[in-house]
Amino acid sequence: MNTRFPQAFAAVPPPLRASLWDVTFYSLMVGMAETYLSAFVLTMGFSERASGLLVTLPMLIGSVIQLASGFCAQFFRSQKFWVMVSASIQGSALVLLALLSYGWTISPLSNDITVFVLISVYWTFGLAAGPSWSSWIGSIVPDEQRTHFFSYRTRVAQFFTLLGLLVAGLALETQSETPQRLPIFALLFFVSGLCRYISVVFLAKHPDSLVRPLVDARALFKKSFWSWLAEKRSLVIILFLFLTQIATNISGPFFNAYMLKQLELDYHDYMILISTAFVARVVGGGVMHKLAHNLGSTTLTHLGALLIAPLPMLWIVSSNFTWLFLIQTFSGFAWGCHELGVTLMILDKHSHRERISLLTITQLLNATATFLGSWIGFMILGAGTLTAANYFHVFILSSVLRFVPVMVLARLGDSRLRGLLIPSRLFSR
Repeated sequence: MNTRFPQAFAAVPPPLRASLWDVTFYSLMVGMAETYLSAFVLTMGFSERASGLLVTLPMLIGSVIQLASGFCAQFFRSQKFWVMVSASIQGSALVLLALLSYGWTISPLSNDITVFVLISVYWTFGLAAGPSWSSWIGSIVPDEQRTHFFSYRTRVAQFFTLLGLLVAGLALETQSETPQRLPIFALLFFVSGLCRYISVVFLAKHPDSLVRPLVDARALFKKSFWSWLAEKRSLVIILFLFLTQIATNISGPFFNAYMLKQLELDYHDYMILISTAFVARVVGGGVMHKLAHNLGSTTLTHLGALLIAPLPMLWIVSSNFTWLFLIQTFSGFAWGCHELGVTLMILDKHSHRERISLLTITQLLNATATFLGSWIGFMILGAGTLTAANYFHVFILSSVLRFVPVMVLARLGDSRLRGLLIPSRLFSR
C-alpha cells in the first residue's frame, strides 16, 4: 500500500465502498485469528500430531455442509441475508473460542471437544458464505469496473491480513510462558469476532440481488450437473488439484508444530516466517500477473506446481533462521504462481453455472484431499515422542508426491514447459 491509499479508497464509488470496509475487517479477522488457529490448539495442549488434524478435519466437515448453501440462499430468497447470517455465526464462533481461552466454561462437553466444534463451526459458515457471496458481489459490481475494483480490493485485503498477522504475533510474543498466552489468544479471538461483526454491518449496506442458480447438495444427483465434466480440461484440472492437495497436506498442516515445538521458535521469529511468505506473495504479484499474461494460465500453474514440489525437503537442509527466511520467501512466490494460475484456469469457464459447479466440486474434493493428506502425515509421524527425523520422513514423501500432479497437468498439452510432456506421456501409459 502507498501514501495515496486514503485518496484511492475515497475514489471508489459509494455503493462499492462498503465492500472495501467489509474486506478490511474480514482480513483483520483472518490475520489475527485464522492464521494462528494451529498455534492456538498447540497452546491448548493438543499434541503436535493432533494439531494438524484439528484444523483439516473441520475444513472437510465445513466443505460438505457448504453444499447446502445454495439451498439456504434460495430458501431465504436472498444471498445477502444468507451471507450475513453465515458471517455472524462465524464471528460468534471466535467469540466463544475467546471465552473458552479465558477459562470460561461454555459447554457441558470437554474443552477438547468444544474447541473442535467451534473450529468446525468457524470453517463451516466461512465456507458456506463463499458461493453466495461470489455470486452476489459479482452481480452488483458493474462489468466495466470489475477488474479495477477487485484488483484494488485484493490489495486492501492483503494489507490488512498482514497487519492483523503482525499485531497477533507481537501480542503473543509479550508472553514467554505457554499457559500465559491463552489470555492473549482470548483477546485476539474476541477482537477478531468483533471485526467479523463489523464486516457484517458493511455487508448490510450492499444492495441485495436476485438469487442466481447455485449448486446445492441435490444437484449432485442430477445428470446435468456432471455433463460439463465430459470435457478433458475440467477433469484434468480437478485431478490435478485433488492430487496437489493430498501431496501438500501430508506435510503442510504440521509445519506450525515443527516450527514451534521442534525448532522451538519464539512467536517473534514464527511471525516473521509466516509474514515473509505472505509478503513475498504480495510483492511478487506484479511478476506473476505478467507471467500469466505472457505465458497463459496453464503454464503459470505448471510453473507454480514445479516450484512448490521441492519446498518441504528444503526444510531438511538446515534449521538456520536465515535459510528458513529464504525458503519462506521462495515459498510465497511459488504458491502465488500456483494459486493465481489455478484461479485463472477456473475463470476460463465462461458459463456462470460451470464456474460455480467447478468451484463447488473442487472445494469439496480439495477439503477431502486436505484431510486425507493430513491423515497420511499423521500416521507417518507415528505415536510417542516426535523428533525432527519423524518430520523429515513426512517432508520427503510430500515433496516426492508433489511431482505427480506436475505430470498430470502436462496432459493438457498447452503448457509451454515442453520438457515435462515426456514424463507426461510415460505417466499416461
